[in-house]
Amino acid sequence: MNTVFPSPQDDCFTILGVAIDASADELRAAARRLTLKYHPDRFASAGPEVQADAELASMLVSDAAKRLTDIFSRATYILKHTFNVQLHDLRHQQPPAELFARILETQEALMDIQMGEPFDRNALTGSLDEYKGDLATCEEQLRAVLKRMASGDSVTVDDIANPLMLHGYLIRVSNGISEALA
Repeated sequence: MNTVFPSPQDDCFTILGVAIDASADELRAAARRLTLKYHPDRFASAGPEVQADAELASMLVSDAAKRLTDIFSRATYILKHTFNVQLHDLRHQQPPAELFARILETQEALMDIQMGEPFDRNALTGSLDEYKGDLATCEEQLRAVLKRMASGDSVTVDDIANPLMLHGYLIRVSNGISEALA
């Protein structure tokens, strides 16, 4: 059995053999297929070196799938490996003014709730629904950027970073609302 194993130097897209804009289903299918292909049990009768290669390949496939399946993790990975930019290097960016004002207002309301102030559960649930819509918009923006990248169009760091940063703000406030409603 002459199997070519992926290398730790390969990027996650190469390891899984998927396009940069692959769907979550495509990623899961590739990971499942490769997990079976490289499973160490398939190489039980091979020498220790081949078994070690199979074990490493299995770990690389698992890691690549974890990094790419979630669109926001994938965007963070692309920033780091394509643009050599860490997300924390971009923390100076803020969401659009109108959304930023809404986030600040919600955070103030959440602090009041933590201090024991009464709150309107329906209004807070409505805010959570709004933020979920904003999160869906961020995901759509990232998917559009990935499609552009896959088709060879040029993409900037900001094209990826802006919806990714906004996602971070929205997740924090959404989690705060969810905790208050729990």
